[in-house]
Amino acid sequence: MGRWSRLNLLSLGANYDRCVPIYHSVAQGRTVPLLKTLVSNYCTNNCTYCAFRCERQTHRERFNPPELADIAFKLWEQGKIEGVFLSSSVEGDPDDAMRRELGAAELLREHGYTGYLHLRLMPGSSRDLVRRATGLGDRIGLNIENPEKTALAEIRPDIDPKIDIWRRLRWCREEADRRPGLVSAGLDTQFIVGASDETDNQILETTHRLVTELRLQRVYYSGFRPIKQTPLENRAPCPESRVYRLYQASFLMRDYNFEFKDFQPALDEKGFLRDLDPKLALVQTNPEIFPVDLNSATFKELLLVPGIGPKTARRILTIRHQTSFESLSDAWKKLGTRVKSAAPYLSVGGERQTRLNDFIHPK
Repeated sequence: MGRWSRLNLLSLGANYDRCVPIYHSVAQGRTVPLLKTLVSNYCTNNCTYCAFRCERQTHRERFNPPELADIAFKLWEQGKIEGVFLSSSVEGDPDDAMRRELGAAELLREHGYTGYLHLRLMPGSSRDLVRRATGLGDRIGLNIENPEKTALAEIRPDIDPKIDIWRRLRWCREEADRRPGLVSAGLDTQFIVGASDETDNQILETTHRLVTELRLQRVYYSGFRPIKQTPLENRAPCPESRVYRLYQASFLMRDYNFEFKDFQPALDEKGFLRDLDPKLALVQTNPEIFPVDLNSATFKELLLVPGIGPKTARRILTIRHQTSFESLSDAWKKLGTRVKSAAPYLSVGGERQTRLNDFIHPK
């Protein structure tokens, strides 16, 4: 098989552009074209949800490191891509798979590549390879896939979560901290949502631990999709709305300093996020908290308000150091009309623009 055909086969989540698989990622408000590919889809593991599990009959291919580095560098030189994401199935020993991936990354840097490089580490990788990865990648991480040990054993029977995943994520954190300036885009991981009977409550609890203990910059949620000729081929796919709400909650943890307990009002009796913005769910279940007074609310209280983020909350506190808000109309003048979306949840000296009950229980 030719190199471009192989790239099409091994690419991850690709959109096809002139026979070259390019994944368009959104970063900081703009679309960034990435080459997103596996080094190999040969695998010794037997994950029940995966198209490349060892017991599944499928076409197998691999790149050698010089070939993959050459492809990526040429695409970058031609302006077709701005970044590269490398991962791999575990072909043989995890360290063997990592050496091939890091070999391609090292050659790519040696060619003069200065673009974004995202490396997905293998569960069970040795520490010296984790250290090498921190010297090459702008972002590194490995996939946790499931928050619950028993469920993880069912869908990834070859992986020990405590040793192969959590210990390696801690190594990533420690190695990144020892070399300030490297891994500038931080650490990341991914959950496969809906491949087992895990609840959103369990996912959010683990996400909070990852964000607070290991300071992960990004947690990805990939909705389960059944694949033929796998043990889970008859399992229902994960609703997109579930993934969307998990992302909303994750960003509130990472950017708004929300605690795990803050999401309990947004969960139903089975432990799943309701199909509602988590902040609005907080309003509905805790109406006594609102409205929040602009002249006295703390930073955390302001962040609870739908329509107010960290930037606006800091601006409110800065204005309060110099003056006070005389009325809601005065607040709109000082803060801008965009903040008006938060009006139902705000007050100034008892003044409220709209009755909160109308928003909690619309007619």
